Amino acid sequence: MTSDETKKEERVRRFLKEIGEDVDREGLKDTPRRVAEMHESMRSLEGHLNAVQAWLAKNHSDDSELGKVFNE
Repeated sequence: MTSDETKKEERVRRFLKEIGEDVDREGLKDTPRRVAEMHESMRSLEGHLNAVQAWLAKNHSDDSELGKVFNE
């Protein structure tokens, strides 16, 4: 686990505590880790989406249906 992931998990734990949750209860024990992993996955997908949008801009500059899907 990287220090960035650890920081994210700590932020999630702090948030859960601030809204009155027991971060040690069974249903929430793994939530900070899951949120950190989900955030990392979303950042990865964002990079892929940017690459697709750049490719579409370069190769489909017209107003094609495929281009509209990513620009709405």
